Amino acid sequence: MEVADILMRKIKDPRVRTVTVTDVELTKDLRIARIFVTTMEQKDQERHVFDGLANASGFVRAELGRRLELRYLPELTFIKDVSGPRADRVLELLDGLHRDQAQRDTSDSPTHGDAYQMTMIATKEPQFATAVQDGVLNVCKEARWTSHDVVARIRGKLRGMKVGHAGTLDPAATGVLPLLVGRGTRIAEYLLCWDKTYLAGLRLGETTDTQDATGAVLQRLPLDSVTEDRIREVAAAFAGPIQQVPPMYSAVKVDGVRLYKSARAGHDVERQAREVTVRQLDIVSIQIPHVTFRVACSKGTYIRTLCADIGHRLGVGGHMSTLIRERVGPLRIEQALTVDEVEWRLEQGTLSASMLTLDEALAELPACTVGAETARRVLHGMPVSFSEVLAWKGSPALPEASNRAIRIKDGSGRLLAIGTLPVGADIEKHRLGEQPLAVSKVLVTEE
Repeated sequence: MEVADILMRKIKDPRVRTVTVTDVELTKDLRIARIFVTTMEQKDQERHVFDGLANASGFVRAELGRRLELRYLPELTFIKDVSGPRADRVLELLDGLHRDQAQRDTSDSPTHGDAYQMTMIATKEPQFATAVQDGVLNVCKEARWTSHDVVARIRGKLRGMKVGHAGTLDPAATGVLPLLVGRGTRIAEYLLCWDKTYLAGLRLGETTDTQDATGAVLQRLPLDSVTEDRIREVAAAFAGPIQQVPPMYSAVKVDGVRLYKSARAGHDVERQAREVTVRQLDIVSIQIPHVTFRVACSKGTYIRTLCADIGHRLGVGGHMSTLIRERVGPLRIEQALTVDEVEWRLEQGTLSASMLTLDEALAELPACTVGAETARRVLHGMPVSFSEVLAWKGSPALPEASNRAIRIKDGSGRLLAIGTLPVGADIEKHRLGEQPLAVSKVLVTEE
């Protein structure tokens, strides 16, 4: 956290302005701190970025010592982070950075208004005062950006609003990245189950340590025995429920440690296979050694692992060469906005028209309508009894053991909250069970 703050506030070198700190790790002897970073610069400019970081390392180390009041600090080494999946850590860093900035702005000047004016004068970026609704924004992530580079960029434009995302894309991948804005961050758990569609490139005959093109090649095998018919036959066998072992370069935790951290340290950790569902897999083109296919799949499916598994089943190995996410739930790449388009529409005051409302994003959930008095109690998190429900919409019957989310609306159709149907609920039989409908998340403030 302190390293990111120092780089942003204290280092004036323009070469490091596009750097995002993603993680910090200490060696066991505490002599070296590895600082993992990403940059939005082109590959041919990355060397200049790391030259700038190397030049700044002495000052950063000294400033850290002053702030933390430590007499000894480890040497700092800046490393390019190519792993991608470290969502929780980056969002934590960014949130903390904004909190610290707000505290400093208010403490350094007589009034909050003065502090805000000083912040506005100090920044060279345009400030967009246009109100933006809570909801979900369909962004097209470009190559070389991490998902959190996109979040940080948009969050910087929407000053004061929370911004998150629903589903990480690796830096080399492109396509649909759902951004959650404002209270949209409160519904992330209900959107992560959205199915996804990808257009993937598979390179046969080469196995890499990351299962994609960014990794080191571990093995190359000849492709003499591989035919188009065999490729189609093997690929078809992966449709339906399958078992997948999460890749080492992933955010899955084993014994409390994320796999990508173990991979960086050179450890190969035993992982348990997980069931995922490939709803559809269609071969688009075959030009051996390159295969392009489109796959619709459930949450938790690793496409690079799917590529590696297809290559393994063919007996020649393989890795994912390209990846485009074409769809996440109702969000399609044809309607996705680039970061530049988001900023332009924000400046024009038209961005909200391009967003899904919270109700639209949750449209697959059943809904119930309550009266005005019950609505007021819902805004305070009070449970809803069956007799207080005026109307139901959505799945009429639920399994006896179901615990399912449901939208709670008022008489005007406004989404108030997300509730949880109790175990044994059966809407068709007008029965909620022994327990009332619990209010899980309130999505509006009381008027």
